[in-house]
Parts: sequence; C-alpha cells; structure tokens
Amino acid sequence: MDFIKVLGSKVRSRRQLVGLVLLLMMGFIGNYCRWTLFFDIDFIFGSIAVWIVVCLYGTSWGTLAGLIAGLCTYVIWKHPYTVITFTLEALFVGWLFHRQQSHHRAWAF
Repeated sequence: MDFIKVLGSKVRSRRQLVGLVLLLMMGFIGNYCRWTLFFDIDFIFGSIAVWIVVCLYGTSWGTLAGLIAGLCTYVIWKHPYTVITFTLEALFVGWLFHRQQSHHRAWAF
C-alpha cells in the first residue's frame, strides 16, 4: 500500500492541508509554551491539538501529530519517553475513537 495515498486520503483540498499544518504546529507550540506551576510541575497542552487532528484527519495523521508534539518535549527535557507516550496515546485514542464511531454507525437507523 502506498504510504502517501493512505496519509493523503483525508487531505483533499488546500484548505484542509492548511488546517492540518496549523494543528501540527499548535501541537508543537502547545508543548513548548508549557505552563509551570509550583513544585516545578509543567502542564503541556499539545495533546488537545493532537486529539483534534485524530478526530478530523484520522489515526494516521493523529499519530504523526503526536510524534511531532512529543518531539518538542524531547527538545525541552531531553527525555525520549514523552515522544513514545504522545505517539502511542494518539494511536490508541485514534483507534478507539474511530472504532467507536464505526460501531455507532452500524447501529444507526
């Protein structure tokens, strides 16, 4: 199967491509501009953009968005586990989300 065709299946117009690129950048920036609280606890908001990508563009693009958002945290903390966590989170949530949607469509009247 051609990888470009699979990933390009959800992006059909220039407007959708611009939206996807903006969401990918928002995932990266959401993790880079973290909110630090007391005791040096960081809140990162890149997963919000990743979940929007999963919902609108599918699991493949969402997994790529999770990888990009996770790479930002690797740059900040030099910690590879966050890259794995963000990527697997997007893959798992996307799989469950689209599986649940197809299950509900089967029961729709």
